[in-house]
Amino acid sequence: YALPGLVMVGSDSHTCTYGAYGAFSTGIGRSEMAAVWATGKLWFKVPESMKVVVTGKFKPGVSAKDFILKFIGDVRADGAAGEHVDATLIDPLQFSTLDERTLTALASRHRVVVTLEDAQLEGGWGEKVTAFYANMLPDADVRVLNFGADKEFTDRTPLAELDSRYGMTSDAIVARIRTLLRTA
Repeated sequence: YALPGLVMVGSDSHTCTYGAYGAFSTGIGRSEMAAVWATGKLWFKVPESMKVVVTGKFKPGVSAKDFILKFIGDVRADGAAGEHVDATLIDPLQFSTLDERTLTALASRHRVVVTLEDAQLEGGWGEKVTAFYANMLPDADVRVLNFGADKEFTDRTPLAELDSRYGMTSDAIVARIRTLLRTA
């Protein structure tokens, strides 16, 4: 059974999903598994950790999984192989007020918080999240990236054009996160 704090290995591609239960889990090869069965021991190289938080709403047809797979693929291609990426995705539409406990917990475990507005930046959740960290947790080592549109009339502008204009494409978001992580 997967329990918080356990170290679990397996030769199955789904082994890493035990992390959802608070366990460290990773897939290993058959010969490594044989060594574990024989000795009960296995050496691990503990990777550096990169934590990313994304809040907001994705375009229809784009899931959090789509975003994170693209992000991880791009980060790995940029030389971060061997680095652990921990991402938290939050849909602020589930909150009626700013959840200060969640934001405080995120600051203790993450270096980057990303907000995605489904409309304009001004007055959105991103401003509230940025203000919370600046005013309530000024010593927190967390950076906030906010994505959204300027205040303008866009009724007749195609969504793809707006996403491109405001840097809200997957490629643009990933590029800004990568730039920020390189300078953090």
